[in-house]
Amino acid sequence: MICFLGLQVNNNPLKFMGIKRPGSQIAAMASITQPHANYAYNKHPSIKVSLMNMQAEMNTIQKWLDEMQHSVKEQDLDRHMALVSKRVQIYGLPRKDTLDYQQWYERRQNEFQTSRLIGLQHGTIRIKTIGLLRIAFNVDQTLISRQGLVYIINKDIMLEKEEDGVWRVIEETIHRWNQKQYQPAATDHD
Repeated sequence: MICFLGLQVNNNPLKFMGIKRPGSQIAAMASITQPHANYAYNKHPSIKVSLMNMQAEMNTIQKWLDEMQHSVKEQDLDRHMALVSKRVQIYGLPRKDTLDYQQWYERRQNEFQTSRLIGLQHGTIRIKTIGLLRIAFNVDQTLISRQGLVYIINKDIMLEKEEDGVWRVIEETIHRWNQKQYQPAATDHD
């Protein structure tokens, strides 16, 4: 949930829900979840403009997530690390305080060389904050391993537009980490 432009109705900030992404498509841009939202939406045209402007940020997030997924699928370490800032910090990992760029690189290199990590998927995106050079959002990420384990991770991701104009992850905070056995979908056989 985010509070957008500090707009208030009856002293209550308006909030916007996350966006559900079936596959790689954005199904809905945002929904106002405040009791007086219809009044505010109709009386304050700036809300409509703000919602339209949020599409650019959603496109940036979507493109970055898609690039991460493709880099894992293709086991392309250079492409993967090009999406990560040299100043990145990851918080909330089990058995580790933080992870930096070099540690991320070494982890992915090992996972790609041994083909342990074979897939990456993302669920609902919930935008938290939008700035000129930073976008923070919450997402459910699924890591699929060759050993048949699936890791479902709820995390906050902060992207930063760096000096070269590329959006890279600058910070991640892991909130929940669940492990499950992979259950492939049933397929028809001839």
